[in-house]
Amino acid sequence: ASIGHGFFVDHGAGVVIGETTIIGKNCVLFHNVTLGGTGKHTDKRHPTLGNNVFIGTAATLLGPITVGDNVKIGANSFIVMRDIPSNSTVAGTPARIIKRDGRRCDEDLPRTIEKPENNISLIVENTSSETSTGKVLPEETQR
Repeated sequence: ASIGHGFFVDHGAGVVIGETTIIGKNCVLFHNVTLGGTGKHTDKRHPTLGNNVFIGTAATLLGPITVGDNVKIGANSFIVMRDIPSNSTVAGTPARIIKRDGRRCDEDLPRTIEKPENNISLIVENTSSETSTGKVLPEETQR
């Protein structure tokens, strides 16, 4: 991770900062914040935070997303593969923009644009009732 000057973790228990995370200047994280990956990317896998970003308790940001400057993220917000524009406040699960440029609003977060260098791979889920040993599971243990 790359961490800018003035970074502050308040009540640091349970904070996860992924290997390719970039954190700008004067950012604040509270406890149980996760800046993690989705498991679908190989190069840049974790969030990039701009300057003056405040992230509340137990917020989860996943994937190579970009968080702009002067952003506030509410406690327990959940953000996966969605960029956050500068000068915004977001909250909720899934997170929504509730304030932008000082004005209240209610907007969806824009989707993160995949970059070719991310080498996105697909996750294939086994929907078969067979186990790796070839045995069929009882119906109550099947997904």
